[in-house]
Amino acid sequence: MQLSTLMQELSLLRHDAAFDYTLKKMGIWSIWEDIQRNNPSGNNPYHNNPHMKYMARVAYELYCLTNLIGGHFVPEEAIAIVLAGLVHDVDHSGGVYTDDSDNIAQARTFLAGLRVRHPYIADSIWNDVDLLVQSTRFPHTSTHGFHHLEGYVRDADFMYSLEIYSLTPIMHGIPEELVHKLGKLLTPSQFVDPQQAFMNHAVFYTHAGSHIWALCKDKAFELEQNYALGTVKSVKTLP
Repeated sequence: MQLSTLMQELSLLRHDAAFDYTLKKMGIWSIWEDIQRNNPSGNNPYHNNPHMKYMARVAYELYCLTNLIGGHFVPEEAIAIVLAGLVHDVDHSGGVYTDDSDNIAQARTFLAGLRVRHPYIADSIWNDVDLLVQSTRFPHTSTHGFHHLEGYVRDADFMYSLEIYSLTPIMHGIPEELVHKLGKLLTPSQFVDPQQAFMNHAVFYTHAGSHIWALCKDKAFELEQNYALGTVKSVKTLP
């Protein structure tokens, strides 16, 4: 195995271990185990368990960047954001439904079951989780009067391409799920330009998310272009 691949896998393992520790300290590790066991779409090409865990981790990171140093960190808010990330794409149709509202409805049904199975989480937190899951419906609706935490989960949902393990889910997973809509499977070379055009129109809602995306976008796009040309190998996502 090449040294660069080993370094990437070590970095991935460190991120994964750190977030596992966070879930345990928050007291919600058993909920994540529940989701992994029972999510019907856990192995989707893109909207799968690893995607939800990634999204939850980045949403938490964005919340900490915004609130921790300023002394505005609220544990209940952080838990709600993380739980929303962990459940927002549960039972996702993987491209079968053309209206994302149907995917959100299925995630909310699963969420209702989680509330029953894990009653030690306060109702106020579960209520926030429900609103945050709804806020991830795409295309996004107006943020006015919805939920003050929604920007963290929305931005995190867009930031997959900044992760070392994103190439396979983005360059192969999304095209696999688009087959239902397009009637054909796009190769990475066919997919990369429309994907990047889509991301160039992405709206970011937090200062932290906007800052990180602006600094990293060009390098992420370059990596995807090189991958489409067959000059870069991907890294396997940890389960």
